[in-house]
Amino acid sequence: MIILGVCNANVSGAMLFVNGKVIASVNEERFSRRKNHRIFPKQSIEYCLGQANLSIADVDYVACGAWGGVDAEYLPRVVEELLAASSKDPAAAKLINDRTKVATKSDTFYKNELVDSLLALGFAKADIKTHDHHMSHAYTAFFPSHFDEAIVFTLDGRGDLKSATISKATRKNGLELLDSTSMYNSIGAFYGFITRYLGFSPDRHEGKVTGLAALGNPDTCFSILQKMISFKDGKIIANIGENYSPFLGAKMPKIESQLDEHSKEDVAAAAQKLTEDISLAYLQKFLSETKIRNVCLSGGVFGNVKLNQRIREMDDVDDIYVFPQMGDGGNGFGGGLIELYNQGKEFSYPLEDVFLGPSYNNNEIKEQLAKHSDQLDWQDIKDYGLSQIAKDLAGGTIVGVFAGRMEFGPRSLGARSIIASASDANINNTLNDRLHRTEFMPFAPVTLEDYADTYYVGWDASQISAHFMTVCYECKPRASSECPAIVHVDNTARPQIINKENSIPLYHDILVAYHKLTGIATLINTSFNNHEEPIVCSPADAIDSLLKDNVDYVIMEDVVVKKIV
Repeated sequence: MIILGVCNANVSGAMLFVNGKVIASVNEERFSRRKNHRIFPKQSIEYCLGQANLSIADVDYVACGAWGGVDAEYLPRVVEELLAASSKDPAAAKLINDRTKVATKSDTFYKNELVDSLLALGFAKADIKTHDHHMSHAYTAFFPSHFDEAIVFTLDGRGDLKSATISKATRKNGLELLDSTSMYNSIGAFYGFITRYLGFSPDRHEGKVTGLAALGNPDTCFSILQKMISFKDGKIIANIGENYSPFLGAKMPKIESQLDEHSKEDVAAAAQKLTEDISLAYLQKFLSETKIRNVCLSGGVFGNVKLNQRIREMDDVDDIYVFPQMGDGGNGFGGGLIELYNQGKEFSYPLEDVFLGPSYNNNEIKEQLAKHSDQLDWQDIKDYGLSQIAKDLAGGTIVGVFAGRMEFGPRSLGARSIIASASDANINNTLNDRLHRTEFMPFAPVTLEDYADTYYVGWDASQISAHFMTVCYECKPRASSECPAIVHVDNTARPQIINKENSIPLYHDILVAYHKLTGIATLINTSFNNHEEPIVCSPADAIDSLLKDNVDYVIMEDVVVKKIV
């Protein structure tokens, strides 16, 4: 059975199942070169089908994990919430009305765009399926995980009228929805407001708020933010009106005037703490009721690695799994999963890796290099040597790695990565300058699995989320002494833990060589891209990054490429 998963929500993309096995998955931004590109994913569809040598006629179902519409059984709960909100603040009614109109208009437009574009490509209307947004997130959270039973928590800005769900999941019985929170009481919208207030772009730069939060004191303005949204009587409740608006990037003069008395760092810290406190309180209710100790997470809010750390450290939690493409860029994957199970098939779990994007052979790479023969020089990696690469890194050289199939999701995991020594904390300033990134953002490490427990508190080999850089850990003294560049001011890091089986061979071999030379089993691993650009996809993209001086040189499969000086 051939199932094509697609979505044209934020960070659009496509994926392909062939008889329950995922063959390809990619986001359109990597081809269009526009970060978080929201567009019909034509190039992604073409790539996925091409990867399996299939045509449109071969596809049995096309499934989207969004635009599923409103669940009729859920409407009474929403109406109850909205009536309560309107009774507390006269301004709530207009905000609710505006939010509903905007959401309905937007969802209708994008659903029609998706269906019309699929029909124009030649897909049959009867084969096109749309599914609930949060159910899509929930499917991606559980079915690719390594658990047989889990509580599934989805959390984002909004989707098909909801902003959060809690489900109970088992391999035998699938997902049972336990609770939902409407888009009018959205943690994601709250965090988006803070992102906009702090001068960043909502639905894009929330990670900067998380990084900034470590520099502040949450207590100075926590009480102000508590006026906006809270956990009460077992529910996430927003004070819709002058203290809260259910729009990403909303403007709220009354709240903002109070926040203006405080530093940006303190506001970020308070927002992070409130997000964590509400999310954990909501989750705890269902952990206590079900006694299930594994938690699966998906939805854009779970791009927040500090929140994920807090959940992993809960007393009633043994382990967590975060879907690697946790935001709406994973909704094509989620739609495909729902349709797979609807057709009586199963996913071959767990998802071992996310190297599901395009790859390029040496001939294709050298063809692109030849176009820049007056600017670039290259030699075979066997002649250059892994030991020399290790020496370069130890000496402060910044290296790009371009090898194998590109990663699916927002994290670079060694196929399209920039690596550097973490031994000198000043390398952060150099990297930020060359990549044009914000100075307070920490850089993440890659660490050999055999030594991970000597660097990170509480790490265990069973915690596969650490393979995908989706959770933070407290750092042990070894990390601080050997690798100060990867330790954030709150003594945490967001590591990628690799072994020979779960990583790109070249990437793993470089780290092994570096460890052999220095005794240090950790390097900086950051995404291979200039600021505000998507991660590189093609050889041409990698060459462009090198020519922009983002890196000192690039290893592209079997060749080491440097600029001619």
